[in-house]
Amino acid sequence: MTSIRSVMGLLSLLMLVGCAEYEGDPRFGEAVRNNIALHSVTPPGQGSTAPTALDGAPTKAAMDNYIYSYLHPQSLSSSLSVGMGAAAAGAGPTAAPVTNPTGSY
Repeated sequence: MTSIRSVMGLLSLLMLVGCAEYEGDPRFGEAVRNNIALHSVTPPGQGSTAPTALDGAPTKAAMDNYIYSYLHPQSLSSSLSVGMGAAAAGAGPTAAPVTNPTGSY
């Protein structure tokens, strides 16, 4: 019976030690708080409001290639048969046009 009381007393002391305030290094956790701040999204109104600058001709060419890739998809057989006999002898995919002067696809 006394051993149960001593174990319970020791357990209660250990639980109280867990409630003690930490008085160690004041910079403890500073790296974590800094990383959280660096990876957080800036709230609206506090960041830069300058628009992202894009060059007209390369942007139009990229959008044309993007649209063309969906309207004229390449077959998967050419990429799956790389280095397999006759399929590798010039039956590869053709490149998408860089620009489309008419604007139609």
